[in-house]
Amino acid sequence: MKPAIPVMKTQVELTDFSEANRAVIQKLKIKLPASYIDQVEPVIDDQLTKAGVRLANLLNSIWP
Repeated sequence: MKPAIPVMKTQVELTDFSEANRAVIQKLKIKLPASYIDQVEPVIDDQLTKAGVRLANLLNSIWP
């Protein structure tokens, strides 16, 4: 069973990628708690594995 990952409330709606919005985002300096990192680490590992397999299949189809 995968751990439940709480959804954090959006602090900034990122629809405009202007310099002003980048500055706002950088000022947030969001720090995630260690418990959140522990919860998402298995998901990140799983997604990276899937991406690696997809990339390997793509490269094998290009250069058999």
